[in-house]
Amino acid sequence: DSGRPEADRIAASVRSVFAGVRIVDAAERVLHSSGEELLWLPIAGRDVPASPEAFFQANRFLVEPLALHVSALAAQVPPGAALDAYGGSGLFAAALLEAGHSVTSVEGHPGAVETAGRARNRWGAGASWRIEHASVLAFVSRNPKRDDVVVADPPRAGLGLALAEALAGRARRRIVY
Repeated sequence: DSGRPEADRIAASVRSVFAGVRIVDAAERVLHSSGEELLWLPIAGRDVPASPEAFFQANRFLVEPLALHVSALAAQVPPGAALDAYGGSGLFAAALLEAGHSVTSVEGHPGAVETAGRARNRWGAGASWRIEHASVLAFVSRNPKRDDVVVADPPRAGLGLALAEALAGRARRRIVY
């Protein structure tokens, strides 16, 4: 491809700054990929992975206070079962685990699910963190179990009425939106 030499040149120019580089064109073709594709960010006592494959909270000044706030809200509920809707790579799963809950993260993007699995392994979370690859609405529709805490961090489009109602009925003690 005509863009590969330019992508290689750009990658070479930033290699000393980043552990890994992935350059993708507008058609989502990978023009260059080298090194570690995860950036492990220290947030609220855990290294949380950011990946080109998954959405991540972009504001570096607010991500830790946000994670700490979710953890503090979750800690007001006795340890129990928690649902992390739109779990991404595990930012709020980490907050729920810190608050003592066992977590089920539900995420529809396969890259985010894979990244979350790497975080679970790194943290040694094992059975205390289950990761489901599914749409959140489909998951809650087929799994009527109730959770003590539900955290929802949906895309900009929001939850929609059907999912908002399903999550409200699922939460025994607290919803964090």
